[in-house]
Amino acid sequence: TTNASYPYNYGNVASITSASTGSTDFYFFFYNWDISTISCYSDMQEAVVYVDNCTNITNNTALEFSISPNPNNGTFDIVMPILYENTAIEILDLSGKIIFSEKLSLKKQRLDINNISRGIYLISVHQNGNTKPEKLIIK
Repeated sequence: TTNASYPYNYGNVASITSASTGSTDFYFFFYNWDISTISCYSDMQEAVVYVDNCTNITNNTALEFSISPNPNNGTFDIVMPILYENTAIEILDLSGKIIFSEKLSLKKQRLDINNISRGIYLISVHQNGNTKPEKLIIK
């Protein structure tokens, strides 16, 4: 959110007192943190965490594909400008469960998954160690 307010408290478990950037525009942290007091064996201690700027992260523009049509009724085409031998797709529901996977053999390949429920899914293409996800809507 904008206009972050410090301290940011997690009940009596944790408190964030400031951002290392000095900014109050956003909360710049927290990725998949689980906080639990169930298995704590000591008194709470202050911890100072510094997160350096991310480096060596680049956009993967080599792995491009399109879904047509999207939204669709479960039958659609995956179109890849470049297709390598090891290219595969996975379709996951929003809980992360893989509901469909297949190796791609054509630059334009028709998929028919109209046996799944209507909804929003994630389709991930895996190619040469790279992965790119896109939203897939079945209506």
